[in-house]
Amino acid sequence: MAQQVLTIDGRYLLVEQDDQNAVVYDLHRPPAERAVWDRWSYEAARHEQPPPAPPTPDAPSHPPSPAPPRPEGRRVYQVTSSGDVINRIYSYWSNAFIQDSIGAAFVFVGTRSGPRFFKVDLGTGRVEPLGQLVRYGGETEGWYWDARGKVMIIDGPRLRRVNPFDSGDDEVLFDISSIRPGCDLWQPHSSDNGRVHSATVRQITSGAYPKIGTVVAEDGMMQVFDAEGDLDESHIDASGRFLITEESHNNRIIDLETHATHRISNAEGALAHIDCGHGFMVGENDQRGACEWMNLAHPGERRVLFQTWGMGHVSVRGHRVLLSTDALINLINLGGGIEPLVEHHMVGSGYDYQVRANLDPTGRIACYVSNNGGGGFDAFLLLI
Repeated sequence: MAQQVLTIDGRYLLVEQDDQNAVVYDLHRPPAERAVWDRWSYEAARHEQPPPAPPTPDAPSHPPSPAPPRPEGRRVYQVTSSGDVINRIYSYWSNAFIQDSIGAAFVFVGTRSGPRFFKVDLGTGRVEPLGQLVRYGGETEGWYWDARGKVMIIDGPRLRRVNPFDSGDDEVLFDISSIRPGCDLWQPHSSDNGRVHSATVRQITSGAYPKIGTVVAEDGMMQVFDAEGDLDESHIDASGRFLITEESHNNRIIDLETHATHRISNAEGALAHIDCGHGFMVGENDQRGACEWMNLAHPGERRVLFQTWGMGHVSVRGHRVLLSTDALINLINLGGGIEPLVEHHMVGSGYDYQVRANLDPTGRIACYVSNNGGGGFDAFLLLI
């Protein structure tokens, strides 16, 4: 398998190929000009002979499934143009939802005047502003679409599932008021089937609210897992079986069916900046400088997807992994390999100037926010 190393600025990609050649790509150049150095050309210039290529392996008995077709038309759609979007989107929350029956995507973002929804025709790129649609305000941080076209919204101690197209379809999934009075919810996540949910529990006090644990709710039944350290965030995987917490730079993986718990210290390679698929998570191992895949049922089973220091942000949906770096939005192959998709042209420093592209629930389109070279923030859709 080819090994790949991406520089921290997202510009240069070193690929160690299976034939023992190595190629450096400048990802800021046009595709035809990206290969700027390779080992065999360098050795040939020094009159050195490349090593013999390894034998070609037998073809697999079952050919790999073809990649899903890419939508026709423009690659990137600009959703807003006012410059008043607030960059509060995150890689693990979906800001876009595809409605295949009409060939359109629906997008929400937070703006200076409140939440705003948009409809984007995926054939023509035409954008139709829809307004606020829901009765809840704020910057939409912590909101996300589920697989059925409803929006998950934190409302103090409650997690709601709201249909933005039907004002009467507003469901409270769970409420921690009775089991943790004086607390609210933060950082929610849901399984793909919409039955299992997790959220960080915060104590309401003056100043920053301390994160005291994680609540998991399944079909309305709740259980709370107290924090064992400085709780950063927690996740439920897409299957709804595994809870993962990031505490004091360590991982705790809890099997919600058996209650078996596996702890991984930072020194042992705990992952950070994670997102989860069905039974696995992807994140950064800062002990070996790598983006890694980990099997949640057997945490010892893990593999390096690519080498990196300062990984960026990953989004996992529909068996795809999206990576946002300082310069590029990339697609990561779970078998290894990186495909640069688009430069996002964000200019500025600090957390608000980080691009955190997220995939829709199917993994076919991505939403991200950029200032497109300077100025105010706007929202964009990337068709993958």
